[in-house]
Amino acid sequence: MAFLFDKRNNALNLNPPTGADEHITTHGSDFYWAICAAMGFSALIVAGMMFKRPHGERVFHYLSVSLLLTACIAYFTMASDLGWAPVVNEFMREKANVRGTTRQVFYARYIDWYVK
Repeated sequence: MAFLFDKRNNALNLNPPTGADEHITTHGSDFYWAICAAMGFSALIVAGMMFKRPHGERVFHYLSVSLLLTACIAYFTMASDLGWAPVVNEFMREKANVRGTTRQVFYARYIDWYVK
């Protein structure tokens, strides 16, 4: 029961970002969890508003709820440190030599965009 009240984000401990030199941090994962919660809460609000409309006027609500739930799932995937691939850096920044290192790119974001 103590795990329910643990305030730490253990997503990176459960799914370590091995294979990428530059990867998400715990703070980044916390941000994605916050966005996931906002999308899920917004979907619940819109779904609740949907029942106040007659059946013929709910198309906008159906569309909105499906888009919000799709985004919620995508952000859940990114916050859990899933749905990514390591990509080799091609370009160099001004002050850092990053050529040849790998960075984490979330393909879950692009799947979300495609579904929408």
